[in-house]
Amino acid sequence: MNVADLQQHFRSLAQFAERAGASCKVLAELGSVTEALVPFEKLTVAQFGDFLRTAEEYARTGTLPIQPGKKPPAKLRVAKSKTAAVSPADAIERVFVLYETIVHGNLAEEAIAKELELVDGLTKPNLQTLAEKMNIWQAIKKLGVPAIKSKIQDEVRERKNRYERSDY
Repeated sequence: MNVADLQQHFRSLAQFAERAGASCKVLAELGSVTEALVPFEKLTVAQFGDFLRTAEEYARTGTLPIQPGKKPPAKLRVAKSKTAAVSPADAIERVFVLYETIVHGNLAEEAIAKELELVDGLTKPNLQTLAEKMNIWQAIKKLGVPAIKSKIQDEVRERKNRYERSDY
């Protein structure tokens, strides 16, 4: 099990919480945790646990813990490319969760852009699946792949804009 699996559990929890009527704050916090895990997606849960213990020790004492007689632990490798290792099914799910929850929190534009980059790696059948989940496929099905990608990304951003305009 790796951290990407934990992210999926948080996404599923966010969906469940939204359907159960959770507050915007709870949904935003779940989204924030999911986003914070992105750099660690390739780590195993054990490696991530070690990292958290090391980070806690450093935060508490200002020094990195090294046991006497032991050499420092090997450097943890953090994912360089977040989109390369994401399966099409995961990309579809992540973008759809973003689309569904974008109105429930103040996601940074950088975080939104990072998730929307996942659309770039999808094929036309994958784009169709995503667009159908978003209920926009009929309006865009005759477009070419680049235009479909652009329309999906625009629809996510427009959903956020519509919510912000109606909220104020």
